[in-house]
Formats: sequence, structure tokens, C-alpha cells
Amino acid sequence: MCAARALTVVSTNWLKGQLGSRPLKRAPRDLRVLDVSFSFDSQVDTYKEAYMSGHIPSSVHFDILKCVTSTPEIPCNLPDSNCFPDYM
Repeated sequence: MCAARALTVVSTNWLKGQLGSRPLKRAPRDLRVLDVSFSFDSQVDTYKEAYMSGHIPSSVHFDILKCVTSTPEIPCNLPDSNCFPDYM
């Protein structure tokens, strides 16, 4: 399935159902859960400050700021479409 056609936003109840029926709350192979917690403060390590303090079981930390080109007007733009697959 093409990523552009995939449903990318699901309800928390749906996700709980997908994770709750599996041992150790592991996601099915065709499901990837990304934790995209971030801070506008570039000095904050979001992996340590947000992800490690609490995240959805089996989720992977995605540092969105590594895939954006910031400007003074837009400090957190959308991720570059080429960076995302390389990052993952």
C-alpha cells in the first residue's frame, strides 16, 4: 500500500486494541507507532526528556527536528519527504 493512501491517524481505542491483544504489547509487523514528542527549545533532548519518561509501548522515537529545515519564521516546518524514509 502506498503511504499516501494509508490511513495515518487512528483513534487511541483502535491502537489499544491492536497492542492489547499481543504479548508484551508489541505492534503487529505492519504497524509502526512513532513518538514525535518535541520541544521548540533546541537545548532539550526530547529522547531523554519526553520519550524515556513515558511513551506508547512498542513506539519508536522520531526526532522530527532532524528532518526539518528551520527558518526564523517557521522554527518547526514539516519534515522533508526524502528525510523521513532515510531516518526510518
